Amino acid sequence: MDKYLFLSDLDGTLLTDDEKVISPGTGKVLSDFINAGNYFAISTGRARESALMVYRQLGFTGPNVFVSCYNGGEILSPYSNETISRVTIDIPTVREIFDTAAESGIYVQTYSDSAIIAPEECDRLDYYRKTIKLPVIVSSDPASELSAPPCKMIAIELKSKDKLEQFKKLIEMTYPEKLALVYSNDYYLEIIPRESGKGKALKTLAQYLHIPMDHTIAAGDAGNDRSMIEEAGTGIAMINGSRGVIEAADIVTKRDNNHDGLMDILKQFV
Repeated sequence: MDKYLFLSDLDGTLLTDDEKVISPGTGKVLSDFINAGNYFAISTGRARESALMVYRQLGFTGPNVFVSCYNGGEILSPYSNETISRVTIDIPTVREIFDTAAESGIYVQTYSDSAIIAPEECDRLDYYRKTIKLPVIVSSDPASELSAPPCKMIAIELKSKDKLEQFKKLIEMTYPEKLALVYSNDYYLEIIPRESGKGKALKTLAQYLHIPMDHTIAAGDAGNDRSMIEEAGTGIAMINGSRGVIEAADIVTKRDNNHDGLMDILKQFV
């Protein structure tokens, strides 16, 4: 029997907006998909522990279920407690980015495996934690709080997209071979290693599972999802997604993430 690998973004895609849960119809079809012997992976920009919280909430905990977090920076098998791959930003670069962000008036944070590491308490951190309910370590020298290089950083700006865009261009110009920057929404600018990204994570996991690329499926709604939608054999954009993601996709859902948008498409692979 042919097997498929399905990677799905969480926010705006698999989960509803208000309650951040998978709706019953989509949950049933995804369960059928996994039980048929196929593979499923959460693919999110969220930090490791936040992604694992959703993994436990979904209840799909067998050997065919994986977690790709930090925009592909780390791929995990929670079932076997195995780290399949991990790509990081070196700590000296992390420190430089914090310094550049402070000079530019941009809020940036990073992560340990279990906590947000932030330079200050502020409205941007408060906004982020409305969804991502992780502990916070606040330090005037955030890089010193890291015991290992992180998989990503994130710049958050709630009032001026232009300000965030200027910071994006500055970091891209400074680290053209080392870093990639993608938006996960209008407020969040993800800073990841150039060799990271959701598309590369899709290829890594497919190779690990010996799944041909034409048997891979990816679904998302935002700029950081575009690379995996382009790489997948079947790329799915949510109808509530950004224009760029919709343009890149093979299929656009007829309904949004709050109304079982993925359900009918997933049924085709069960």
